[in-house]
Amino acid sequence: MKKSLPPLILALLVPTLASAQLLVFKGSSSDAYIGEGHAWRLASKTIIVVDYSTGNFGRIDYTTFLGLKHYSTATYTNAHLVQVTGLNGKSYTAVTRIPTDCDQAENPNHEGLYFQGSNSSLTIPGAGGITVTFPKSISGSGRGFFYSSSSGQPIISQGALLGVFSPSESQARNQAGDTLDSAMAGYIAYVESQGYSR
Repeated sequence: MKKSLPPLILALLVPTLASAQLLVFKGSSSDAYIGEGHAWRLASKTIIVVDYSTGNFGRIDYTTFLGLKHYSTATYTNAHLVQVTGLNGKSYTAVTRIPTDCDQAENPNHEGLYFQGSNSSLTIPGAGGITVTFPKSISGSGRGFFYSSSSGQPIISQGALLGVFSPSESQARNQAGDTLDSAMAGYIAYVESQGYSR
């Protein structure tokens, strides 16, 4: 006969089992757009939360543009961490996009790159002192093309980001037992409290 744990013990264990190993980065991003007869550049503050245990991450960008405080947010659940060895054995981490079956058929052995950085040993504060190999600073850039949702006109975009590891923010999120979703909800509440809206 199997013995089950009493409900109180289960209730105490669930938050521990559900929490993640979160790394928080703060920095900036810039985006340039050309289209609809205009060219404009947008500079934003950025918060990136990486769940080291899964490779998934969330990103919040917030800025003031034409006098309006605005933010955008996204959670990426199709990401994974790839260790890359460079010259003289120097190691890097790439956070990449797992390709779909169609992507793989069109471009075998290729993945999209979200961001990357040169590795360091980072202790995840508040997560039991776990030490991981991950960059202290991350960077990324990319180009895109889309059609305006309002005019239907084509727009070219180009963006870049830079983030620096925040031990204090990482500690706060891990000590709170946050998951990626709850950490993102906390940061969204923070930027909204500063007057930013979607």
